[in-house]
Amino acid sequence: IGMVTFDRWQSFDIQQELKSVGINADTLSVGKKHYEDLAMLYYEQRVLMPHIDLLLEEMSELRIVNDRKVDHPRKGSKDLSDAVTGAVYNAISLTPRNLNQEVEIHDWKSVAKEHQKMEIDNLIVPPPMTKEVEEYLDSFGLL
Repeated sequence: IGMVTFDRWQSFDIQQELKSVGINADTLSVGKKHYEDLAMLYYEQRVLMPHIDLLLEEMSELRIVNDRKVDHPRKGSKDLSDAVTGAVYNAISLTPRNLNQEVEIHDWKSVAKEHQKMEIDNLIVPPPMTKEVEEYLDSFGLL
């Protein structure tokens, strides 16, 4: 895990716990700029979004307030859309730039086809968990 980010709401303790076991953690307040970046990637077909009904509902209900803030309706939420938007932002901003890097080009159809194949063949394998992370998650009874 390269970085875990949280909004400001009651996240200090969990950030400290993660840092204590060697996981980078920080605060990221997702804002309009982050959503604009995600929208650009989506319209340029450079990102695959998970198909989660709640995510689609949240994103479709978002509103821009006073031309500077992204908000949700009174009885709604934007927690999942903030999480996805923050993850995309972190992937972009925290990926090292290598000028000699080889880039493989895919079009939208080939990426969707490969993604579908991975789901059918169950080829998604998580990376091995470190002992420190395993002990930390075990303390919550998650393993």
